[in-house]
Parts: sequence; C-alpha cells; structure tokens
Amino acid sequence: MNPRFLILVVLLATFSSSCKKIDELTHFKMVFDEPIRDVKILPVFVGETIPIEMTTATYSESEFHKNDTAKDLVEGIILEKASLTIEEAFSTNFSFLESIKFYMHAEGEEDLLIAFKTNIPSDIGKTLNLEVIDQDLSSFHKEEELELKVEILAREAVLDPFDLIMHLEFEVDAKVAGV
Repeated sequence: MNPRFLILVVLLATFSSSCKKIDELTHFKMVFDEPIRDVKILPVFVGETIPIEMTTATYSESEFHKNDTAKDLVEGIILEKASLTIEEAFSTNFSFLESIKFYMHAEGEEDLLIAFKTNIPSDIGKTLNLEVIDQDLSSFHKEEELELKVEILAREAVLDPFDLIMHLEFEVDAKVAGV
C-alpha cells in the first residue's frame, strides 16, 4: 500500500473525529419545566378556541454562560420535545382537550407555531406529548423571558382546578466563547 495514501487516510480520520468532538461541545440542551397552577375549563368555553398568553423566564443568559457561550454566539435553537403532564395529586386527565397549539411570540416578530396536537383521543391519560415543528427559534431565546401563546379547543368543561407541568426541551447550537 502506498505510504502517502495511508498517511492521508489517517489524517482525514483524525480530522473527522476532532470535528465531531468540537461539534458536540457546541451543542447543549435547555430544559424548561414550568408549573401551571389552578387550570380549569368553564362550560362557556367548551367548543370554542381559547387563547391563553403566558410568560416564562428562560434563564438563557445563565444557560449560555454555564455552557461557555453567549447569546450573540448562538447559531440555532430547535425545540425537540414538548409535553404537558397533569400532576399526580389530581384525578383529571387530558380527555377534556380536543386540540392544542403552542406559539412563540416576540416583540416585532410574527407568532410562530412551535408545537401542537390535534384529534386528541379521549383516553389520553395524564401526559400529552405534542408534535414539534423543526425550525430555528434562536431569535426568540435571546431574551430572559419567553412569551408563549396557547390555543386550546376543549371538548368538555373541567370545573375542579388542577395543576400541570409544561415540559420543553431545546437543542442549542452555539459557538464556544473565546474560541
């Protein structure tokens, strides 16, 4: 075998492996578990689309700092998972929901659909996993607060208040600060 060819193969393999390791260092997850308290659906809203606006802290600056980057070094943020879970202490489940849509909102930006679930079965249980839209959300995550708009379509009323957890997992691609 030609020694130059062998050296070239070894160099390419080393370079490829190094690039993958560097790429792994520039990716990290941001996870939000936001409690939502005292939820109920009044009979007057059954069959109507109900808009809900909420703001949640992102702690983006501290997450970026913890991962040796900064908001101006973020190259992309993708929502990977979104779910809602009714806390165990409550007997309710998500059978009251027919559909749900989550939008991100930022000043000066159009609302952007990020997750949804339609035709929710009546035997869904206490956890609702949403379909996520594969798109870059970095322009929304550079602030310390995240504005969400939620639209729900309820098939039945829920008069006893319950608590739930909104779980969102984002994959962040960013340059390492100082590199």
